[in-house]
Amino acid sequence: MKNGRLAVLDPRSDPAWEEFVARDPRATVFHTPHWARALADAYGFQPRYHALLSAGGEVEAAMPLMLVRSPLTGRRLVGLPFSDLCPPLVPDADSAALLCQAVREDARRLGADYVEVRGGDLGVFGRQGFAADGETYVRHLLPLPAELGDLDRRLHDSARRGVRKALRCGVRVRRCGAEAMPAFYRLYTCTRRRQGLASAPYRFFAAIGERLLARGLGALLLAEADGEAVAANLVLWWREAMVYQANVSLAEALEMRPNNLLMWATIELAHEMGLRWLDMGRTDAGHEGLRRFKSLWGAREEPLPYLYYPAPTATGRRRALGSALRLAARTLPGRLYGALGLLYRHLA
Repeated sequence: MKNGRLAVLDPRSDPAWEEFVARDPRATVFHTPHWARALADAYGFQPRYHALLSAGGEVEAAMPLMLVRSPLTGRRLVGLPFSDLCPPLVPDADSAALLCQAVREDARRLGADYVEVRGGDLGVFGRQGFAADGETYVRHLLPLPAELGDLDRRLHDSARRGVRKALRCGVRVRRCGAEAMPAFYRLYTCTRRRQGLASAPYRFFAAIGERLLARGLGALLLAEADGEAVAANLVLWWREAMVYQANVSLAEALEMRPNNLLMWATIELAHEMGLRWLDMGRTDAGHEGLRRFKSLWGAREEPLPYLYYPAPTATGRRRALGSALRLAARTLPGRLYGALGLLYRHLA
């Protein structure tokens, strides 16, 4: 960091951050200022993006974090809330060490219980006191070939059969923008309720629509049967990669295999755009069914570490709230289920 300096940036307004994310090949859509604005709009989280700046003011390395304040689950720095993956962008161990020192000091000043980083090299950050959590996640990455036919031949037979069945049942996929977010959200709440999970508030998805979809950084793919939306994918993209952010569906429509058709339509869209990767997102390591489904499409599975400083046991209050909300989601009547969204931000 010769002649450089450490700084805390606000990615929503600092042009140095936007320039850094535009040129760093490792940056994802979750590193963009657009995603930071969506999180801040929806939940009021305070960005604290620690950066190493060159003498000329360019960002050379960074740890994107947001301050989460909660009377229920404590105060913490998270990189980033409600984001599957947002690893530090560091070129070497020395840069990581400088940033980790700055982040540790910032956490102490802010009274944060812990720091959570979603993604990153455990070997590098382990030497700085970070440790992996007991919960384990994986991600699935699908490389997109130059010719889509090359990928079609590598699909598992069951994936291909599911696509054909959806087409025979009259399911069709339509690409939409932010105007379709209400339809997506109806399917989302049905899916979360079926899974026994609390739903994020609508304002989060409205912010994604405004900050990303309306700017050409994402889309909604609706699977429709007889004019009714029965399933949907929310996808985002940045540089050379598309992220499969969310899939939602009606239970009674699953026999038609709309999600198979949606996944193929998502792959086709990414290929049409000339992208190199489809990131199918985070999966709990214990969710064997979802892991199998993602693997059917030729995606490779990789570990997705979440790293904590000082110790992962500090997350206990958040886990306890998550368990309470899962119980409530399974037992509350429909008219009260929506109220759980008021507590959702405390899970960040």
